[in-house]
Amino acid sequence: MVEFNVILLPMSMRRLLQMITFLGVFSVFLFVANYVVYQGIVVVFGFIDPWQLYLVAGFLILFSGGFIVATILGSLRYNWFTRIFYTITAVWRGLFV
Repeated sequence: MVEFNVILLPMSMRRLLQMITFLGVFSVFLFVANYVVYQGIVVVFGFIDPWQLYLVAGFLILFSGGFIVATILGSLRYNWFTRIFYTITAVWRGLFV
């Protein structure tokens, strides 16, 4: 049996593992928060058709996962697309705070 010891990893690998762990936990939080919003939208507006449910779910998945993607893209590239995409997803995320 092989033991995985985080302490023995090189510094860059440890940092990468910490970042992946943080992004994973943050992603779960965003998806759970958007699931609650999804349930509220479905109940309040009375969506029952499958295409309506898929449309609402698609937008919420795009907004919840999109913030993390927009943050990573914004740190790698800086252009009009990343600025608009980041602004839209940040405003959506800001509604939870």
